[in-house]
Amino acid sequence: MEQFINDYLKRGFGSMNKNDFEVFIFSRMLNGSVSGLKLNCSNKSDYEISLLLKIPITKVKRLRYEANLKYCEDIETRSKLAFKTAIKKVYLRKGGKQISFVIEDVSVRKYLDNVLKSKGRYADTSFNSEIVVISVDDLCILLENCLENNEKKQILAKIGSDEETNIVSSIKKAITNIIGKILEKGTDALIDFGIDVICNAI
Repeated sequence: MEQFINDYLKRGFGSMNKNDFEVFIFSRMLNGSVSGLKLNCSNKSDYEISLLLKIPITKVKRLRYEANLKYCEDIETRSKLAFKTAIKKVYLRKGGKQISFVIEDVSVRKYLDNVLKSKGRYADTSFNSEIVVISVDDLCILLENCLENNEKKQILAKIGSDEETNIVSSIKKAITNIIGKILEKGTDALIDFGIDVICNAI
């Protein structure tokens, strides 16, 4: 807070409006820098934050997006982590041809959209903007993009190769096998597509 006040004074007293202050405070709440357990919003949903602050969910989403743009040092890294967390709870759609998962954070969704668009693909969010619906191929592309070097090495060690071009095909085969086993049971289920699960399925 002291650093923020100093920066504010350097810009000139009155240079920031009410929204600027709210965005800053909200960013501190998101990273757990505001004292008080109830004010730590790092692991709270938009709905939970709206109840805590007594503001509409639409405002929570806007504040989260602006806070990430202004104060998040590495949106890409944070978005990758958010994606890898989200795919631990995946639903199958259309007989396993599509999968869906929840991403509340607008900045994360835009990051994923950008990755897919760079490959000439896109996610379907027409039903609900927070529910990302993609194909298995799209999931493989996102996973490849979000893998850390140690995770890539883990997969290459499993397939006995040192060619990174083999990673996507191996991931797709593992995911297809996981989906196949779920479909054989004929029941709806949440599927974990975390890196460890995929590696075990390779």
